[in-house]
Amino acid sequence: MKMGWNQVWGFGLVAVGVYWFIRRHVPIGIEGRPPSFHVKGKWAVVLGIAAIILGLVVALEIINVF
Repeated sequence: MKMGWNQVWGFGLVAVGVYWFIRRHVPIGIEGRPPSFHVKGKWAVVLGIAAIILGLVVALEIINVF
């Protein structure tokens, strides 16, 4: 398999999802400003798992749109 931008973005998203899953804390807000609020607990775990799944879909090109 050739490494392309899809794999870079996908595995980066997987890394972020794992970080959120382990930490159970997701800051939400506009980049460059302090977070507006934080998602904690089970909802942070859900967001982490969703990010991992989406990252794997992108990285492994499971859905071929184009």
